[in-house]
Amino acid sequence: AYKERIKYEKGEKITAKQHETKILQDYHAELQRQREASMAWQAQLEQDMDAVCDVCYDGEVTPDNQIIFCDSCNVAVHQKCYGIDRVPSGNYFCHPCTYFEKDREYLAAERRDGPRTAPSPLPIVCELCPKRQGAFVQVDMKIPTRKSHWVHTVCAKWHGMNYVDIELKDRVEDLTLLKDYFKSLSVKCYLCQSGIGALHKCRQENCDKYLHLTCARSVGTCS
Repeated sequence: AYKERIKYEKGEKITAKQHETKILQDYHAELQRQREASMAWQAQLEQDMDAVCDVCYDGEVTPDNQIIFCDSCNVAVHQKCYGIDRVPSGNYFCHPCTYFEKDREYLAAERRDGPRTAPSPLPIVCELCPKRQGAFVQVDMKIPTRKSHWVHTVCAKWHGMNYVDIELKDRVEDLTLLKDYFKSLSVKCYLCQSGIGALHKCRQENCDKYLHLTCARSVGTCS
């Protein structure tokens, strides 16, 4: 009986020790989670302070024209540049992230309260330039296709394309004629050496170079 009692008490001590260890592990895990959350918040705050709109390339904000971030792809846009009437009280997702249901992936991960993985790249490319990231709107194709077509808001804007619905600002008119025109010129972008989409001729006197708008922006010396 004595040996059994010693064995029982020893087992209780081991169980208590394991319980204490588990409590400490949970405590340190919670501290780590709070530290990571604080660092993420600080990083986001710094990013917000330095953010520029992907459409107008300006970081100025006013009370009625804030810069909004897509919670999935993190693209930054002014409300007025991207047709956002009000600052969302909760999550916000850009047009392609909503179309390709990246918003559902994000919210599902949020409900699980688990670590969020980086979203997979959107399966789109701009109709007017080679850049794959940025603020996109859908193209209203005259001839329907199985695949959706997308264009950067800024690319469409700089080429004078119109929105199908000026209030929604989620679709622009067909780009076929514009693309065919530049294809007939047989010109290429001076920077990326691609002739896809549509280009802009340099405004410098006696310069005959053509560039994609996004390529020119990426250099940082073109205006």
